[in-house]
Amino acid sequence: DMVWTLEKVPAAIQGIALGNAGLASLFVLLGKIYKRSDEYVIAVYVLAPISLLFLSLYLGKIILHPKTFLADASAPITNFTYGATAICLSLLASFLALPQLDLPHEYGLVGVSLAAIFQLVQEAWFLHTCYKSGTGPQPFWNAACVSISITAITGVSVNMPEWIRQLAWFIGLATMASTMPPQLWSVFKHHRILGGSGDSADIPKLNNNPSVAIMQATAAILCSGWHATSFKTPTTRMDDVVGAIFFGASMFLFALTVLALAARRKVLYGAIVSQNPALSAMTFPFVITATAAAFYFKREGGAVLEVVVWTLFGLCSTFVVSVTLLYFKLLLFGDMLRKPDKVVKAASFSDTVEEAKPGRTDEVACKNEGLDIVVPVSDAQL
Repeated sequence: DMVWTLEKVPAAIQGIALGNAGLASLFVLLGKIYKRSDEYVIAVYVLAPISLLFLSLYLGKIILHPKTFLADASAPITNFTYGATAICLSLLASFLALPQLDLPHEYGLVGVSLAAIFQLVQEAWFLHTCYKSGTGPQPFWNAACVSISITAITGVSVNMPEWIRQLAWFIGLATMASTMPPQLWSVFKHHRILGGSGDSADIPKLNNNPSVAIMQATAAILCSGWHATSFKTPTTRMDDVVGAIFFGASMFLFALTVLALAARRKVLYGAIVSQNPALSAMTFPFVITATAAAFYFKREGGAVLEVVVWTLFGLCSTFVVSVTLLYFKLLLFGDMLRKPDKVVKAASFSDTVEEAKPGRTDEVACKNEGLDIVVPVSDAQL
C-alpha cells in the first residue's frame, strides 16, 4: 500500500506558488491597461487557487513535520524561500480587493498588512541565519531581503496609507544598493572580463544553480513599486527620468541574469532534463520583470514597449505553466508525496542535479560542474 507524506515537499515549492500568484497579478495589471479587467481577472480565478494549493502543501509540512521545517529554516539557502511565501501572501491578499469579488477592501488591507509584518520578521530571521553561517550576499538574498518592497505594489489596491508603501519601497531600495554590488561580483567573478579564469568549474557552488535567476527580481520589484505607488518628484520631467532609470535597471539586471544562466547552461539543461524542482526559482523573477515592463508601458506607451511587454509575458507565462505542470507531475506520478523506504541525504538549494531520472528520490550520483554530489532529485531545493 502506498504511504503518503508531506515530509519530502521541497522548500522550492514556495517558489512555484509565488510564480503563479505573480502571473495572476500580471494579468490583473494587463486587464487595467487594456480596459478588459473582467476578462483578464478569470486568470486570477485559475492561478490563485493553484498558488494556494502549493502553499498549503508546504504549510502542511510545517505542521506535520516541524523538525524537517526547522532544518530548512536553519540554513540561509532554504530559509530565503520564506521570503517567496511572504510575497505570495501579499499578492494573494491583494486579490481580495478586486472589484469583481465585491468584498470590503479591509479584508485585503488586513492580509497585505500581515504579510508585510511577516516579511520584516522573515528578513530579520534570514539575516540572522546568514550571520551565524557566514553567508555573504548571493542572488537568493533578494527573495528574503527585498520582499517587503512588494507592499508598494499590493498596498495600492487595498488603500494602504501612502507613507507605508513608500517606506516599504525605500527599504527595498536600501537593500538593493547595499547587496547588489557584492552579488554581481560573486556571480560573475569567474568570467575573464572580471579577471577570472573563464572556467565554469570556478563558479561558486551556491551560485551554480537556477536560483541565480533571482538576481533580476530586485530592480523589477522596485521599478513596479515606483510606478504603482506613483511617487512624485519636484517636476514631471524628473518623474519620467527616475521611472526610466528604474526600468533600465530592471532590463539591465534581466540581461545580466540571462548571461549568468547562459554561463550555467549545462547546469540549467541538467535541471530541465532531470525535472528538478529547483526550476521554480526562475518563475517569479521573469514574471516581475514582465510586470515592471507593463507598468512602464502603462505610463509611457509606445509600440516598442508594447512588444517588449508581450514578449516578456510570453516568456514568463510559458515558463510558469511549464514548471507548474512539472510540479503536478511530480506530485501525482513522482514520489514527492510518497514516504521513502529509507532515509536519504537532504539536498539544499546549492545542489544542482545534472543527470538523473525524472521523479526519483533515491540517492543518485550527479555531476555539478566538476563537483560530484549525491542528491535525492525530488528533494532538491531552489
